[in-house]
Amino acid sequence: IKMRWKVVILVSLMMALSVDLKYTHNGHITEFQTNVRRFMEKSGFHRDLITEVSLKNDKILKMIDGATNCTLMLLETFSDGIYVDKYEVENIERKHGFPVVHFFNDIDLEKPSYKSDQNLVLVYQQFEYVRFEDLVVNVTLPIHFRYQRPSATQTHRKVYINTPLIYLSCNNDLSKSLHKIETHSSIKEEWIHLLPISNKESLGIVGYVPVGQRDYEWFITSTTMFVTVLGSAIIVYNVLKRNIKEKEE
Repeated sequence: IKMRWKVVILVSLMMALSVDLKYTHNGHITEFQTNVRRFMEKSGFHRDLITEVSLKNDKILKMIDGATNCTLMLLETFSDGIYVDKYEVENIERKHGFPVVHFFNDIDLEKPSYKSDQNLVLVYQQFEYVRFEDLVVNVTLPIHFRYQRPSATQTHRKVYINTPLIYLSCNNDLSKSLHKIETHSSIKEEWIHLLPISNKESLGIVGYVPVGQRDYEWFITSTTMFVTVLGSAIIVYNVLKRNIKEKEE
């Protein structure tokens, strides 16, 4: 329950920013429209979620001109049918440096969707800004579909992936940002809000997840038990046989 309230509060905060983040001090506009494309690669339960954010906007390029490095931040809200493997993304970060993924709660990797909650993650992708170069920033996040509740009528279920909130910051200390992200004023001052030009429907992604068939439940259960018992019996037989042989020698 506490986690759900934390998600609601943080999402409300970030949604408020999408309205409030139009001007900073000195009257500079910090909300820009830009092209965003989302799609998935790979198949089955394990996919790569790709987000391509175009910075081909003169106002954006002018604002970040002179920056040595920039960071794109995605606030992803995933339903109970999807999770991000913390250990997997940490391994990717160690090998390649980015993306950096910040989790707001512990995620159980083994739970099926009907026993899970929605989860919220922040994804950071750093890139170098080259003056006068049109930029398209690519963020690749590995995601995983959870097992669905078995059904007697459905073979697949739809799992929807929401459009993230997108922010941009340049010459910013990423390590500090990870700890300051829940502070409304710090986001207003440090992050530019990027609004996708496309409507939310065109950016939304639908995944079709296989559903276990109840018609095969008895067969699968029986087969699993038989193989388990048979395997255990073979192991016990070989252990006893080896012990008897050692005693005879």
